[in-house]
Amino acid sequence: MTIQSGRSKGDFTKPYKLPYQLGVYLAVNAVRDMYAVIDGPDCLFRKAEWVHGKHDLMSSLLDVLGRHRIVSSLVNAEAVVKDRGERLAERLKQVNAIPGAKAALICAMPHVLIIGTQYDRILRLLEPQVTIEMMEVPSLSLQGDWVDGYVESMAALARKVDVAGGKPDPRRIAIIGYLHDRNEADHAANVEELRRLFGAIGLEVACIWLSGGSYAELSQVSEAGTIVAFPLGRKAAHILGERTGAKVIEVDVPFGPTRTRRMLRKVAEATGFLDAVEPFFEQELRQWVPRFEWIVPHLFFGKRMAFGGSPDLLGGMVQIATELGMEVAFLAASTARSSWVDLLPQEFPDLPPILFAPSERQIYEASHDPAAPIDLIVGDSVFSEFTHDDSRHVALGFPSHHSHAIFDRPHLGIRGWACMIDRMAAALERTEREAQRAVAPIRVTPRPELTDR
Repeated sequence: MTIQSGRSKGDFTKPYKLPYQLGVYLAVNAVRDMYAVIDGPDCLFRKAEWVHGKHDLMSSLLDVLGRHRIVSSLVNAEAVVKDRGERLAERLKQVNAIPGAKAALICAMPHVLIIGTQYDRILRLLEPQVTIEMMEVPSLSLQGDWVDGYVESMAALARKVDVAGGKPDPRRIAIIGYLHDRNEADHAANVEELRRLFGAIGLEVACIWLSGGSYAELSQVSEAGTIVAFPLGRKAAHILGERTGAKVIEVDVPFGPTRTRRMLRKVAEATGFLDAVEPFFEQELRQWVPRFEWIVPHLFFGKRMAFGGSPDLLGGMVQIATELGMEVAFLAASTARSSWVDLLPQEFPDLPPILFAPSERQIYEASHDPAAPIDLIVGDSVFSEFTHDDSRHVALGFPSHHSHAIFDRPHLGIRGWACMIDRMAAALERTEREAQRAVAPIRVTPRPELTDR
């Protein structure tokens, strides 16, 4: 395995890494009555446009009446010298006056943070004057990226959400760390699939962080006797476990059947429901595997693919592709921190090269090797753009600017696995047809004009 981080000398193409603030925005977008108040200039709204109406058709981050859920203090480079948080405090009061607002995440841009504003002090002074819950998210725009922004936003919620009076039930679990990057039918279907999987073995999902619900629904974590921590939610999960006394179980994202089965077995073993897993899983496979009997050997065997996206999906993608008889040429993560894959070499002895925050040039060159052509590209819109080849692309992850889910289209669990195979098969068939046309172009013979008889 090769892990490559950063770019080579002299490469000035765009990086495959998204800004920290976008992760904060995605967290806000996944809690329908929560706001983000950012200490900084109004250019913050440009990042919101990556999500609202472009990636997520159901997003409410921006509002036609001006009640945006992304709020800027409007502190520019000149005013920042004199400002001591007064503008931020005023914006928080304005958010508090918005009907239905329940919570706000507070963060700052680097040029504002440098003056040393004490946000914890500002929030303490504001508490008697407002009813919304206020939480500071570490301002790590210079050090982190969008994955860190999402992780730190959940951790901030975990420290502040009300868990008083909860009665943890051993049969109830909370899932922490689900990357709910939009409110369309793909993620609604994922949430439903997670509930279905655990329900089938006798467990009830009390809540999923994050899943598009209200801020009040996050408090249902206090009813869970067990917290299931996905990779992006482990920091928040352990904070919650300390606060509620729930047992924390770390699992991989159930992307593909192997990881789904492993997750169910690990949680079921800890909760006393292990006997229910194998009968359920075998039943699921009997339902779905026969449907792939023809397409797997005819479409997938021997094909090569590449994947780019969130680091918590890398291992699952390798597993799915390998089980379909494909070869993964390389993986690309839209984050710079390579520690997300520390355990993957133990699981996959022949793990393909992994590029962390590579440049556009690196992605293009890796996906256009004449000696080893790639048949399929799976990933987000930025990854697809950097490969310069939309025809082989299956959209998955954030951002997805050219593909939207109007009908249920999960990618997690058993049903998500079947859906992914269906979408990948369609892309491979399309690629094969285009290749055939390139070799033998269709010749159209002009039709003779009809004459009156």
